Amino acid sequence: DLSRAELHETVVPSALQVDWRGSASHLTFHFYHMNFVPKPRDRCYRRFGLFLALPLPKEAEDMKVDLHLSHGRIVETKLIPSGVISFSETE
Repeated sequence: DLSRAELHETVVPSALQVDWRGSASHLTFHFYHMNFVPKPRDRCYRRFGLFLALPLPKEAEDMKVDLHLSHGRIVETKLIPSGVISFSETE
């Protein structure tokens, strides 16, 4: 129901606001594995990774979030810091 919809400010983290145009011959990213654990554990989700130009704040690295999906499903999500990786311009 649209009359009950809530409006929230959109906040874009600084790690997602980097302009890569005109960068050096290689780019360096902080890699985070996203872990999805269903409640109950009755299925498996694909592995997923997130590449960011800047590291996330420590609070975000330690955060666990329960996603409430359709049909009453709940999935616990957690970011796992997995190091730094560089790509050349050909990659």
